[in-house]
Amino acid sequence: MHPIRLALAIALLCLFCLLCLPSQSLATDPLDEVKACLDAQAPPDSSVQQVRFTSVSKTGSEREILGTVLWKRFSEKTARVLARVTAPEDVRGSAVLLIQRKDGGSDLFSYLPELRKVRRLQTTTLKGNLFGSDFTYEDFQQLQGMADGETVVEGEEMLDQAAVWKVTRTPPAESRSMYERVVSYIEKERCLLLKAEMWEGPERLRKVMTADVERLFDEGGVRIPRSVTLVDQKRGTRTELELLEIDLAKKIKRKELDVTALEK
Repeated sequence: MHPIRLALAIALLCLFCLLCLPSQSLATDPLDEVKACLDAQAPPDSSVQQVRFTSVSKTGSEREILGTVLWKRFSEKTARVLARVTAPEDVRGSAVLLIQRKDGGSDLFSYLPELRKVRRLQTTTLKGNLFGSDFTYEDFQQLQGMADGETVVEGEEMLDQAAVWKVTRTPPAESRSMYERVVSYIEKERCLLLKAEMWEGPERLRKVMTADVERLFDEGGVRIPRSVTLVDQKRGTRTELELLEIDLAKKIKRKELDVTALEK
């Protein structure tokens, strides 16, 4: 299994603790309210997570990977995520780094121990399926709130008896995104992403992500679901992951999240 599968799955966990929706100039814009709600329960500085990731094929066969993810906020507009595989042995040491830029864009790098080479991923690679994974590189950027596009709050509604904000992102045409739109449903009371839908067209729903919000890590106002599931409707596969441990006190140095750190 390619390490990007783990990195993208881990990225889902990161999304629940930090959905970096773009700021708006008008204080009355509903998007500001959503962003403030999410930021209020996100880790204040950094986090170290231990996760278990299980991939389930169409036939029901499973593959498990363990990994560590480092996340750190550097400013109001920038953050970095480094995901590294710890087991099994055949992919141990593989890593992926996502760097958010001040202009709102992001850069994505990968490292494979057997190649001993860091690779910067290009736009044409972002929309491709990753070695049978339910994720793409674009999903990784989107789920970290670092993908380009217009983001709007369409309104409020009820989902599973909970009041939610319905938030839609429309990728720009020049991005060559595989999605027409991505729709997220964020619970107002606890500021949690309950569900996300990735649409290929007006009537073509490709992927659905849901969180088990009854099982939460909840400490000092920081809330992260301990279990999330991503289903690829077209392929009939799914990705399940579990948050095993999290440390909010560990200080992460900038050099630990530089491109050179991928090879360590």
